[in-house]
Amino acid sequence: MGKITREQWSELQCQLNDRLADSAGLLESFRVSMTALFAPLELAARKRADGPFKRKPPISLRLIATGDHPSKLVVLPYHRVNGRRDRRTVTLDCSRMDCELIDTAPEVASPKRITLRLLPCKAVLGRHFYRTAQGDLERVLDVMQDFIDDRRKVLARSHEHCCICGRSLTDELSRSRGIGPECIQGCHRFLNPKGVVREMTLEDVFKEEMHRNPEDSATRLIYADWLEENGRPEEASRQRELAGNVLIV
Repeated sequence: MGKITREQWSELQCQLNDRLADSAGLLESFRVSMTALFAPLELAARKRADGPFKRKPPISLRLIATGDHPSKLVVLPYHRVNGRRDRRTVTLDCSRMDCELIDTAPEVASPKRITLRLLPCKAVLGRHFYRTAQGDLERVLDVMQDFIDDRRKVLARSHEHCCICGRSLTDELSRSRGIGPECIQGCHRFLNPKGVVREMTLEDVFKEEMHRNPEDSATRLIYADWLEENGRPEEASRQRELAGNVLIV
């Protein structure tokens, strides 16, 4: 194939963006469902970190794609780096996420086929290849549609490695569900067969956890830190007072 002209490239972009617009409902349903996974996992990671994130926590989802080419769709919550060097911290935004179709064949030189950023009610196309972009996008949409139809079935495609952390699966139960015993703890809402009816933010998860475990002062203190990070110091002070009362009781 010869050199691609600017007109050919522009035409491809229009076709891809039109396809994204046609799939807006699917993309939004998939994005909302991912927040139900990422928000509880972020809370668990905050508890382990015992403070602000110094580096990006290993939170993601890996979904095996069907078809002749061995590929997987990797979904990661959007992250932002704040400060520099010793004062550097990382914040996550579980309402936005990056999706990457990865070619898992060992001989492939450039495994990342196409990238897509999902925002509330919007999808932005990222890196892609001219010759394969349309087929790659269709594979991404197919995985998302399969997931919306039956998420348990899609997760179970991964028999060797956990879909969340990527570790090897060693027992038959983990292999059958595609999620290891450690990661399954935060997936009860995500695996709900009735599906996700609304978007869950990290603050929703904080409040739900505090309601379920009112004596859990650790979650309340982490929530206070989060409020401080997000410019709500008065609310943060109130949560620290409540955590102190819990500890005294």
